[in-house]
Amino acid sequence: MGMEEEGQLSAYRERLLDSLRDFPERRRRERPDSLRVFVNQECVGTLACGGAGSMSVFTSRGRPIHAIEVRTSTGLLVGGLCAETAGMKRAEFPVAKRTLEVSVENRLEGGSVRVAYSAASPVRHWVEHILTAGKTAMAGLGSLGLPGRGSLTPTRSLSLSPDFWRKARVAGQAALVVSVLLLVADRLTDRWGLKETVARFTTIAETSGVKLAAAKDALIRQEKFLTGLGRTAKDQKQHLTRVQRAVGLMAQEQQQFSASVETRVFAELSRATTDRERMRDQLQSLTVAKDAMRKDIAVLETRAQVAEIRQETQVRPFMFWVSFQDGTPKESIDSLIREIDGRTGQINAGWHNVEVSLPQPQTPDSFVESLKKATIVKAVKTSLNTSPDQ
Repeated sequence: MGMEEEGQLSAYRERLLDSLRDFPERRRRERPDSLRVFVNQECVGTLACGGAGSMSVFTSRGRPIHAIEVRTSTGLLVGGLCAETAGMKRAEFPVAKRTLEVSVENRLEGGSVRVAYSAASPVRHWVEHILTAGKTAMAGLGSLGLPGRGSLTPTRSLSLSPDFWRKARVAGQAALVVSVLLLVADRLTDRWGLKETVARFTTIAETSGVKLAAAKDALIRQEKFLTGLGRTAKDQKQHLTRVQRAVGLMAQEQQQFSASVETRVFAELSRATTDRERMRDQLQSLTVAKDAMRKDIAVLETRAQVAEIRQETQVRPFMFWVSFQDGTPKESIDSLIREIDGRTGQINAGWHNVEVSLPQPQTPDSFVESLKKATIVKAVKTSLNTSPDQ
C-alpha cells in the first residue's frame, strides 16, 4: 500500500471519528419533524415537533411496561428509559434546544407512560450560555500564558497587561457564576430533576480548571437523596409483597368459597334430580293405574252391554191352551208342538196345555195369531176360564 493510499485511509478514519464525536452534539442541535414513542418495542404514538410542544400518554392494561424508546422519523434514538417492575421513573433528554421528558409508572394492574416534548427552561439555556462564556474565557487565559492546574511555579513570571486583567476578571466572574449556578441547580434538583445538568456542569468546571466544593456537596446530597429513594423503593417493595400476600389469601378464600358454593349447588341439583326422578316414577305409576282403570271401565261397560243385550234377548215363558180339529192324528199334534218348541202339559176336555218360550220382541198376542193360522188348530186361549177367542 502506498503512502498516498495510507494518507487517504487516515483522512477517512479521522472524518469518521470526527462524525462520531460530533454525533451527540449534532443530535442535540438538529430539530426533528416528529418523534415516535415505542413501548415494549411497539409504537404507541407520535409527537409533533413543529409547535410549542406536544405530549403523548399511553396506558397499558394487564401487563407492566419494561422499556420506552423515543426515536425520530428516521429511526434515530433520542431518548430511552428502562422501567422498574413497580414504581415510578422519570428522565429528561435535550433534543434540538428543547426538552424531551419521559416518565413511566408501573402498578399491579398495568402501567402508564407520559412523554412530553416542550421548550427547555430559560434557566438551562442561560446557564449553558454562561458556562460556555466561562470556558471560552479560561481558554483565552490559557492563550495569554496563564498556567493551568498544577503548573504554577514561584519562578514563573506573568505579563500583567490590561488585556490580561480584563480576561482574568471575566474568568473569575465566570467561575463565581458557575459556583452560584451549581448551588442553585442543587436546590432545584429535587424539583426539576436536574441530576444530569449538575453532572454536566461539574464536568465543565473541572475541565476548565475550576474545582468547587459546592459541587461535591451537591453530589453528596444527591447521593443521599438517591439513598432515600432506594429506601422508599424498598418500602414500596415490601408493601407490594404484603399486598401480593393479601391478594393471595383473598384468592385462596375466594377459591374455597367457590368450592363450597359449587358443593352446595351440586347437592341441591342432585336432590332436585332425585325428586324429579321420583316424581316421574309416580307419574308413570299413575299413568299405568289410569290405563288399567280405563281398561276395567271398558270391561265393565262391555259386561253391562252384554247384560243388557242378554236381557233384551232373554226368552219369556208363555203358557196357553190349544184345541185341535176333530180327527187330527196325534203325530200331527206332536209335530206342531215340536215346531213351536212347546212343552205339553195336561189335557182337559180336549184342550192341550202347552208352554213355549217367546223370544224378544215377539209378544204373546202375535204368537197366538200365528198359531191360529195352522190348519190343525181349532182354537187357542190363555186360560180355560176364558173364551176361545181370548
